[in-house]
Amino acid sequence: MKLNLINREKSDIGYSIFRFPDSEVQMILGEFSRKEVVDIECRITNAEELFVLMQTCDILNRHGVMFSISIYYLMSMRMDRVMDFSRPYTLKIVVGILDNLGAFSISVFCPHSEMSLDLFKMTPVTLIRPNTLVYYGANHFRSYQMILPDTGAVKRYRSNGDVPNNIIIGEKVRDVDTGKIVSIKIKNPEALTGEPLLIQDDLCDRGGTFIGLAEAVKEINPEADINIFVCHMVNPKGIKNLSETFNHVWFTNSYKDWKSHCDQFPDNVTQIDIV
Repeated sequence: MKLNLINREKSDIGYSIFRFPDSEVQMILGEFSRKEVVDIECRITNAEELFVLMQTCDILNRHGVMFSISIYYLMSMRMDRVMDFSRPYTLKIVVGILDNLGAFSISVFCPHSEMSLDLFKMTPVTLIRPNTLVYYGANHFRSYQMILPDTGAVKRYRSNGDVPNNIIIGEKVRDVDTGKIVSIKIKNPEALTGEPLLIQDDLCDRGGTFIGLAEAVKEINPEADINIFVCHMVNPKGIKNLSETFNHVWFTNSYKDWKSHCDQFPDNVTQIDIV
């Protein structure tokens, strides 16, 4: 039985979220069977959504209901290390909360790094694979040669079995003092075959890294057909910026249903609804 905290219309269990005058929220669940296993589907983009999930799990735990959690966007997944000792280790804080909610299993869609999974100590956790083929037809992307923006992405996708042999790998050149990216180049330009190209990565904010990667490819092959798929589109400016650079842009509704928040997508933009 599904409890969809992202889209009420897709939820088998009804619910409402009440907001008190001081802006505090409270989850109110409708009728449900205590004998059935519940799969909670959610995205956690902010502290309020995390709090709603915590309240939901509290209700199910007090009724003795077994439940799993499928997380389509994990808050703080980019903060996967201590940047300096004046800042919090936010991913560890969030995972620590999730690990103690009482779920018998947790699944996470396309985490930024393996650390998102490694921090769980008590709850079995699995990856919801970011394989584009799962979400957009079995053969749609097979004609593209894959580009991954850096070796971190190669490691992430190779561990999932999603990386073919003839991938193109990007390389970020950083300022040694500031750590900022100063340029992007293609690590193995000899591997370019002339086929249509598909950049794949986990997350897009404004899209600057991907645009730099496309420019590096164009320096080698000005006629290259370059497209992009990202799991999490977290900023509408990223949609606009990518649409002006790439032949086609695909992303999922994991972070937000941008179709209902944007007036109109450009013709070369497709949102893939996975939840």
